[in-house]
Amino acid sequence: MTHEESEIIRQFAILIVALGGGGAAVNAIDWLKATFNLSGYAALATTAAVATVLAVAALIVEGQLSPDGVNWQNFGQVVAIVLWAAKARFDMLRAKEKKR
Repeated sequence: MTHEESEIIRQFAILIVALGGGGAAVNAIDWLKATFNLSGYAALATTAAVATVLAVAALIVEGQLSPDGVNWQNFGQVVAIVLWAAKARFDMLRAKEKKR
């Protein structure tokens, strides 16, 4: 695979993650809440978990996080980056949920 082909695949993956982080994620969260009859803190935790998964996926796809780059020396920084990205996704998902 050439560098150009891998870049096209990476850009496509970024697009998929971005779309998944939008309305599709809110629909998935609503489905999880309805299926498992979640409310209160359980519903909030579900939204946070989905936001974290989406944040990690986005960081990996964008090349900002890779398993090779994680070690004990920078583990705290990696956790902070993931939490920051998850918080941003969580805020976005909560705002979209409230609009419904």
